[in-house]
Amino acid sequence: MGTLALESVFDGISRNAASPDKVIYWQTLASVMRSFLPGFWLLFSLTYSRGNRREFPTRWRYFLAAAFLLPIALAVGFGTKTIRLFADETGVDPLSTSFSGTAKTLSVLLLIAIVLILFNLEKAFRSVVGTIR
Repeated sequence: MGTLALESVFDGISRNAASPDKVIYWQTLASVMRSFLPGFWLLFSLTYSRGNRREFPTRWRYFLAAAFLLPIALAVGFGTKTIRLFADETGVDPLSTSFSGTAKTLSVLLLIAIVLILFNLEKAFRSVVGTIR
């Protein structure tokens, strides 16, 4: 929950930033916070409502390591190179954002992690029987 809160705070601060450099700075911090989410959510989905909650993280240790390390490495390693600002030609917004290939790769990793998380949560919900369901 703290990670989600920090991501929202950084997104909000970037919305009111005075200069383009500040927008990139705060959006980069929000991206770093966002990169922590797949690992936490995958760990939660593996342990939520399971009788053998200590076994699942052990069996999924490589996926967990990848969910924690790959997005964080991309976000921290490429830093401010993930988000670009450019002038909007339509004149509606003075500045618009564009994402680099690294940011798009990070989005694909997040999508894969979300599918794994939903897979685990659905598996947990389907295993519940009776009135608990």
